Formats: sequence, structure tokens, C-alpha cells
Amino acid sequence: MENKIITSKDNKLIKLTSKLFYDRKYHHQTNLFVCENKRVIETFIKNKFKIFKILVKNGLNFNTIDQKNIVYIDHKIYSYLSQMSNGDGCIGIFYKKSHDNTHSFKDNIIILDKIQNPNNLGSILRSADAFNIKNIILCNNSVDIYNNKVIQSSMGNGFNLNIFYVTDLSHFIKALRKDGYLIYATANNKQSVDINSINFNKKTAIIFGNEGKGLSNETITMCDKTLSIKINKNVNSLNLAIAASIMMYKLNNENN
Repeated sequence: MENKIITSKDNKLIKLTSKLFYDRKYHHQTNLFVCENKRVIETFIKNKFKIFKILVKNGLNFNTIDQKNIVYIDHKIYSYLSQMSNGDGCIGIFYKKSHDNTHSFKDNIIILDKIQNPNNLGSILRSADAFNIKNIILCNNSVDIYNNKVIQSSMGNGFNLNIFYVTDLSHFIKALRKDGYLIYATANNKQSVDINSINFNKKTAIIFGNEGKGLSNETITMCDKTLSIKINKNVNSLNLAIAASIMMYKLNNENN
């Protein structure tokens, strides 16, 4: 094999890769993120993310991209870097895409407020992509979309959507209303209505809150209605990502 194989943890690329797995601030400083597994890497390539480097365990082939982007690493270095118990030997490093927060909306919107579980966010991104939701809003210190667990849960899907960051949710809700949107909160309370009673025939924004605390009363009162999903009384609630997926499925079906 012509390519030199990296065998040292002290190599600059290995140090960079290791830090990208753990350090959110380093993502911002370098404008890079890291992901694992060939299928996920190929999804980012398909969605036109620019490659920084692809690290491949020595002895494996990655023939679907230009070989100048490939760096081979030995088995011990791969084991040292990989966050997966069953990784396939491939680690990708990509440049982030910029997100334009001045975007003018015309499609349905999912708003995520204080979402902390990266697996939930990843699953929501994947479902949004599957159900043709074009716009995702992250606000109030929600988990970083480039968190490695978010990427693995999404399988690289959803990063081609319009993803925006909002610091003032109340101001954003007012702006959406002026733009003709109906705004729905999600919560299980006395005021909530079953999602099956709603016809999504106008521009719609649905807000989902923190996994443990849900949405604040202030946010709920700013919305037009509060939605819930009818479930068996023996079950207290649904996982956030599952509830969001059900609502996005209905929103997509009625809009089509």
C-alpha cells in the first residue's frame, strides 16, 4: 500500500480527530465535525458536505471517493478514536455548512426548545427528512447538531434541511404569526387537543420542548393551540422523538 499508515496518537490529524469527538467549542473553532461508518459518511458526501479527511483502518477499502482524501490508520489508532463498539473502520471529518438565520419561511417548521438528548435530536432530524419537513429551528441551548451521537442517531440524514438557530423564541413566534403561520405547542395538559382533530391546511409551526420539563407556560400561552397524542392510559407519555415523528408524519400526509 502506497499510503503511509498513521500509527501514533501524537499525529496532528489523530489529535484533531480525537478532540472533535468531545469538544463542542473545537467544532466552532475549526468549523469541522466528525462522524463514523461508511454509510453515514456517504450520506454526507451525497448531501455535498466538503470532505476534510476520511480515516480508514488499514486493510479496508473506501473506493467511492477520491483517494487523495483517504488517510490510513492502524488498528490500534482506529480503536483509540472510534466511539462505536461495532464500527466498520471508517471515520469521516467534514467541513460544516453555514446556516443563514435571515431565511424567509414558506414551508412547515419544527421548533425544538431546550432539547438535550442527542439521540432524540438525531432521530428527529432523520424523521424530518423522511417526512419532507424542510425547516428545523433549534433554540435556547439545544444540543449541538454536530454532536457525534446526534449524527449516529440520524445516520447522517436531516443535515440537508434548513437548520436555524434562534435565541429569542417569543420574538420568533411573533414573527411567524405575522407571516401567516399557525403555531402549535405540544404538551399533555387540560387544554391540549388530540392531533387527529387538527387539519394542517395552513402554514404550520410545531414546538417541542425539553425531554423532562416540556415547554414553559409562557411559550404555550403564545401558541394558537396545544397538541397531544392520544395514548393508552397505562402509558404516561411517549419518547420525544417518537411523538415528534408521529406529528411530522401527519403534517406531511395532510400537506400532500
